[in-house]
Amino acid sequence: MMKILWLSNFSFRESDLCDTGTWVQPLAEALNQRDSVEIANVSWGEESCRVVRGIKQWLVPRKGLTKHGHEAPNELCEKIRSIIDEYSPDLVHIWGTESAWASVYRKGYIACPTLLEIQGLVGPCARYYMGGMSFGDLCRCIHLKEILMPWRTMWVKQNVFRKRGEEEKHNIEAFRHIAVQSNWVEAHIEQMAARACIHHSRILLRRAFYAASKERYEIGEHPVLFFSFSGAIPYKGLHKLLEMLCLVKEHFPTVELRIAGVFYIGNRLMDGYSLYLKHLIGKYDLQNQVTLLGPLDAPSLVKELQHADVCVVPSFVETYCLAFAEAMVVGCPVVSSNAAALPELADANSEALFYSPNDTVMGAHHILTLLRDRVKAMAMAQQARSRRLKENDPELVVNNQIEIYQALLAQESACQ
Repeated sequence: MMKILWLSNFSFRESDLCDTGTWVQPLAEALNQRDSVEIANVSWGEESCRVVRGIKQWLVPRKGLTKHGHEAPNELCEKIRSIIDEYSPDLVHIWGTESAWASVYRKGYIACPTLLEIQGLVGPCARYYMGGMSFGDLCRCIHLKEILMPWRTMWVKQNVFRKRGEEEKHNIEAFRHIAVQSNWVEAHIEQMAARACIHHSRILLRRAFYAASKERYEIGEHPVLFFSFSGAIPYKGLHKLLEMLCLVKEHFPTVELRIAGVFYIGNRLMDGYSLYLKHLIGKYDLQNQVTLLGPLDAPSLVKELQHADVCVVPSFVETYCLAFAEAMVVGCPVVSSNAAALPELADANSEALFYSPNDTVMGAHHILTLLRDRVKAMAMAQQARSRRLKENDPELVVNNQIEIYQALLAQESACQ
């Protein structure tokens, strides 16, 4: 039996997750059910060790992290090394470069074979951080919060992303084995770690999505658009989606956009970008068109997609896109930007409609096409669902992950 220790940013829970990284725990549980694999997890939290859904999990506090949270202090590194010594895994699987786990390996505290899984790339995101916003738009994102805390302005945030990207690259260069979820990510990794062995992993969706099917293809009295994201960041393109909604409204006055995720960031003092989004809703007279749903669990997301006429993905950069895949597998027609890895998820015209992320006129045109031509929308959605059920088939995903582990261990054994 292979013993695999995960270092992840997601602490496993007894209840279903409704935030980012929702597919990681289901994969761990599916792997743990195989006789050939045992999974354990290390994540962030109040220090403890317990079993969650049959998986042993250590939680360690985020203390002393430096360099924007990317660099682990020696005390934390020693803690991870002690957990590794206690668990004695055959392989350590590090999930993502967004946190400090990769630096633990780079600093030499992990001696056993190690796989780095790329979940997001901060460096490329820095280039697209502003989401095509003009200088004037960026100035409109400056409010009381940004005046009191200048480090909250868009320019400073983008610069932080750039610095984090440099640290990320430094960490990635240290790894011999790296897993990617798209060809776009592979292309970027080749420029950072040319000697690394690249493994292609697959995404396991949550159970609720595999069991779902589209229930409605005829437009009701009020056409419904749907968008799901983790938080209001400019490169997610929400401001562009509001522009598209304004154009669609001219043809379908009662159209509704339902948004799942954290739309407004900040409580007493909202972020300037959140207030800018609020400004756009008023500017375009969309108060009756936009419904904010907040974070949703899997069954609620399925229900929304089943009753939506079009799912829109307006991002400027994505390394994969769980929301896109979820819409496809439910059978909701998708209109997406053609940025980064997004075109890899579906064939243009037959499985989804793509547009350039800044071209809101074309994006709106694609939405209108699907609202007017339900035969095309239905055929496209069915083909997209068929593809996603094949590529994200649970058995295939789990087998592929086990094969990655086996191949890595075989390669490491041959090098000894």
